[in-house]
Amino acid sequence: MCAPDNSSLILTSFIHSKVFKIDTATHEVLWTLTEVEYPEGLVSYGEYVLLTAFSNKTIYIINSTTGSIVSQMAHDDKAGGSVFSLEVSGSTLFLPKFNSKEVIFYKMNY
Repeated sequence: MCAPDNSSLILTSFIHSKVFKIDTATHEVLWTLTEVEYPEGLVSYGEYVLLTAFSNKTIYIINSTTGSIVSQMAHDDKAGGSVFSLEVSGSTLFLPKFNSKEVIFYKMNY
C-alpha cells in the first residue's frame, strides 16, 4: 500500500492480480490496473507509482492519476530472489531481495 497524495491510497491484490486506487474520503475505486500479474511491492515517486510483481524482473512505472503503465524497467537480478517491497529516499530506489542479504540501489532521474 502507498499514498500518492493526501486523498487516496493505492493497494495491491496479489491473489486477484489487481492494483486499485481508492479515494480515502468516499472509498470509491478511482482506477483498477489488471495488466500486471501477481503485483507485490509498490511505492509512490512523485506523480508515479513504482510496482513490482512476483518472480518478475520488471519494475512497472504507473501514472498515479490515471493508473496506466507509462514505462517498464528491468531490474538487475544479481542479488537473486523476488522483490516484494520497494523504498525511495530522495532520488534513490532501494530493492531489497527476498531470501538475500543484498539490496540493489538505483539512482532515479525524475
